[in-house]
Amino acid sequence: MFSGIKPLTAPLPRSDHSIIRNNFRLYHMTGNVREWVMDAWRDNYNNAPSDGSAYIDSNSNYHVIRGGSYADNADALRSSAREKLSANTADIYTGFRVVLELG
Repeated sequence: MFSGIKPLTAPLPRSDHSIIRNNFRLYHMTGNVREWVMDAWRDNYNNAPSDGSAYIDSNSNYHVIRGGSYADNADALRSSAREKLSANTADIYTGFRVVLELG
């Protein structure tokens, strides 16, 4: 409860066998907010970096967003779901991760 007024999220079923855990044995990793990533938007993966680094295009105003938010249909709730979003857009459906590479 936040300030004793409303629950923070909708209740989840205790066991939903239709949901499959990911390779890290985690459930429900998509569907909170979609993720704004560093890659500039392109229609396809042709000529994408092969080393896993982000595709950077200083002339592009659009970035890739992945996954789905709580407002999307179930088919969008997957990390391979991919759309574009203007770098100047802010909304309640999109977030980002902060990553620190160790080693």
